[in-house]
Amino acid sequence: MVPSLSFCLPVKITSFYQDLQTHFDKGGSVVLPPSVKVHINSSVTIDTSKVKRFDGNNSAVVVHGDITAFSVTGTVSTGTDPDALPDSILKIQALTCIENVRVFSDVEGEGTAFSFSGVFKTNVSNVLAGKMKVGFSFQNYCRDMIISDCQIYAMELYGLWFTNTVNFHQLNVVGCNICFAKYSVFYDGCKQIANHQYSGNDIEIVSYPDSAVTYGRCIKMDLGETESGLFSEIAFTGNTIQGHGFSDALVELKGSELRRILYFTFI
Repeated sequence: MVPSLSFCLPVKITSFYQDLQTHFDKGGSVVLPPSVKVHINSSVTIDTSKVKRFDGNNSAVVVHGDITAFSVTGTVSTGTDPDALPDSILKIQALTCIENVRVFSDVEGEGTAFSFSGVFKTNVSNVLAGKMKVGFSFQNYCRDMIISDCQIYAMELYGLWFTNTVNFHQLNVVGCNICFAKYSVFYDGCKQIANHQYSGNDIEIVSYPDSAVTYGRCIKMDLGETESGLFSEIAFTGNTIQGHGFSDALVELKGSELRRILYFTFI
């Protein structure tokens, strides 16, 4: 039987420090008590080979320090062709679900809500990240994610940040509100991107943070200055893209080899 963990707390306790890592290390399902504030001062690792579900129960996690609140990790390090994919990744790591949690920093403009690395078929839904540095970041190999019904609000730098180490195929971002960041969606010199679909989202920038007034972009794709890497089958369909007049461009494609962008759809 897969273990399930819930916290039992006196009703009067509504704000407390908690070493969440010990609970996530036990694996199974981790469910926070409802309507509390959990304070953390070190990053929590969610190992997808252990944890199958993290339900925040609409409680808040308050991050102390310029750290990543939750680092979601797996062991994907190559492509995921069915003939080559280890059974342990499909049968053990796939379909970790993260849902119903609110993440803030105790200092406005610091911290990252979630980072993802080496994950396979991870689903994220009903997550709020507010007034931090970065909402979600992605590193190394990632495959087959769905992000839905999330609120990423008022980031000092990036809403969704695809770093220069990421090799990421198959992403659906559906029904999210990604508003007020320097770059709301930022592809930052990635190694390889394929099959990313954005549908039914609101993607905005405004005068928060101050840097968005001059440099802000709703969507920025920076290919870097080398000929390596590939950007293929990227579709933004049925989204609202709004800049409120605070930037000279809503969408920016940058790089010396823009021909490496294949099948880019923007409707």
